[in-house]
Amino acid sequence: MIRPGRPVLRLIACFLFSMAVMSGVYASPTNPGGTNQGKLQDPQALANDPARGLAVAWYDSGGKPGLLRAMSVLPPWEFATPALEIDPNSVLRSAGGNVYVVSHTAGTITVVTSGTWTPSEVHSLGDDSEPQDIAVVSPQKAYVTRAGATHLLRLNLFTGATEEVVDLSLFADDDGVPDMGMMAVHEGRLFVQIRRLNSAAPDRYVLPAYLAVMDIASEQLIDTDPSVPGVQAIELQGTPPKLKMQILPQTRQLVVSASGDYFDAGGIEVVDLDTLQSLGLVVREAEDELGADLGPFIMVTPDRGYLVCTTDLTPSSHLSGFSISGGRDPGPDLYVAVGYFAPALEFDPKTNTFFFPDGGNGDFGIRVFDAATGSLLTPEPIPTSGVPTDLVLCDGSAAVPTMSEWGLAVTALLFVTCGIAVVRRRRQRTVI
Repeated sequence: MIRPGRPVLRLIACFLFSMAVMSGVYASPTNPGGTNQGKLQDPQALANDPARGLAVAWYDSGGKPGLLRAMSVLPPWEFATPALEIDPNSVLRSAGGNVYVVSHTAGTITVVTSGTWTPSEVHSLGDDSEPQDIAVVSPQKAYVTRAGATHLLRLNLFTGATEEVVDLSLFADDDGVPDMGMMAVHEGRLFVQIRRLNSAAPDRYVLPAYLAVMDIASEQLIDTDPSVPGVQAIELQGTPPKLKMQILPQTRQLVVSASGDYFDAGGIEVVDLDTLQSLGLVVREAEDELGADLGPFIMVTPDRGYLVCTTDLTPSSHLSGFSISGGRDPGPDLYVAVGYFAPALEFDPKTNTFFFPDGGNGDFGIRVFDAATGSLLTPEPIPTSGVPTDLVLCDGSAAVPTMSEWGLAVTALLFVTCGIAVVRRRRQRTVI
């Protein structure tokens, strides 16, 4: 039997070590190993991670610019970073240990490193660009939707260079603008909301609304119905989609707030990620299940979630539970904020809690709820100095949606470094 020499064994050990390191880097931030959903991990380990927290944006009541801070996701849920000034008309996204502040009015995307809480880059897209959302697919590459644009925009996060990459105007209504909204990434595919807004239409939008699907590797649209001529998008049964969507990897479904305007034919809609077809609405506005308008929602299990809706009497935020299988929970609301419509909800699977921004009842801040029971954990909100406008969970250990060029480069670098060390050691022995 031929036995491998020591240098070969060392190279094999280096390769296995490199792969082990990268498997740790690219573990899922929400469900590492597939076993931790709904379980509380070691609080001390979480507390020792400076990059992990909840990023919160608000509009300061003193007339100052918008502010951005991060708070702990563990009791007593205190703010732990200094405030950064941002455009008050912004949305927040998180990926790869960074928080991305997308400014609608300034036309910029600011990258904040969550571990140090410092802005590292500001990408300017133009004063009239009106960016709506960013989807980060690798440390170098992201895609941006813009309100009045016909093309999806690719953004190089290293250089700031931009390029229009795919034309979505084929899904537009008569005004020629698809009205792109929020995005989601799943297994190399990018899902883009096509809202088809039109101020001249009776309902201010034109049905049907769509989700366009793009293959990220080729930057080509995916035809969701080959039996029909041309390239088809996913046709939604609800009204124009809005707010953040959510991927359910366990059931391979995408959940969308296809809720348009006040008290229309919209609601929460589920899309099959394998067939790329809508499975229909699971909660409906038109059947008096929601009052007047559906707002943000979160899923805490493959079937269970929480949502916010408002009434037609006054702007308000009514928090309640729902399920894909059974619709909205009967009975009283879990919480009501009058005079304020919550823009977002955020779920932390590691602590099994979710966060509700509160700008009503004269109280400004963040309320924390138990995701298993819906119980309020904070009788008083964690205070902010103004009305909350968005929030997002930032996790320093979070992986980007796909195995990126950076991850492959690090793996190769570890392997090559170990290999060079082996060769040098062998040469030294030969000289001796």
